[in-house]
Amino acid sequence: MRKFLKYFLVLGLMAVCLFVPFKRGCETLAPFIAKLSAQLSPPASEASSASASAAPAAPDSELCPDETSQTDLGEKGETFSFKGYKIHQLARFSVRGVLLSKHDYSSGAEDRAYRSVLSPCDFSIGWGPMSNPTVLKNFTYFQKDRFVYYACSRRFSAEADRLHTDWHIANIHLIPANESISSALGRINPRDIVTLSGELVEVFQRDQRIWKSSMVNTATGDGACKLLFLRRVEWREHPAGTEGIPLPHVPGPDEQQPDLKTQATH
Repeated sequence: MRKFLKYFLVLGLMAVCLFVPFKRGCETLAPFIAKLSAQLSPPASEASSASASAAPAAPDSELCPDETSQTDLGEKGETFSFKGYKIHQLARFSVRGVLLSKHDYSSGAEDRAYRSVLSPCDFSIGWGPMSNPTVLKNFTYFQKDRFVYYACSRRFSAEADRLHTDWHIANIHLIPANESISSALGRINPRDIVTLSGELVEVFQRDQRIWKSSMVNTATGDGACKLLFLRRVEWREHPAGTEGIPLPHVPGPDEQQPDLKTQATH
């Protein structure tokens, strides 16, 4: 209330300038007006801090709007030994997105032995429209056999095509660079916002390539997954706005889903 009255006082004093001889009136009142204006304006550091603080995401907004970052290395890509295999770098890569699903393959029961040794965990990441809770509520997804399976409701399929949702979800085979990163992966859960950075790679055994990363975001089906040598991981646990995101769900054998279109794999 006090601040409100000060604004009216400033306006009133400025109006007086119109009726007092211009030079004398403004010279007399200017210092007083400047003093009141200074009291009403917040310090610069406060304004900067307020603008820097992130507001909670709106329910219908992309939590991670940025596209993935990728720089092809070409001849600059290095080859190095790791756990008995040769790793060749194809591109620098980073992604910031919502963790939709994660799956542990460390036991080797669901995959070839060498893949489990190198990459004990897969993350399914969504960004852009696939980080929007309003969009994601129309989807069902889960991971199995090194794939992410996902489908949207029939009523949403046209909108999903318009948004290119297939281009904003990736199943990423993670090769942790060290034990610290490997341990951190176990603490990250669906609905967390995660940033992954490293290199897309291909793997050789006795000079024969046995595994290679996809290099594009537009591919689907077998061979469309990323193979990421993970050098850095950051995450935020269940930040505001993620509570409406569906958790991964594996349909039961007797579960009827009449509203789902054909599932796609990535």
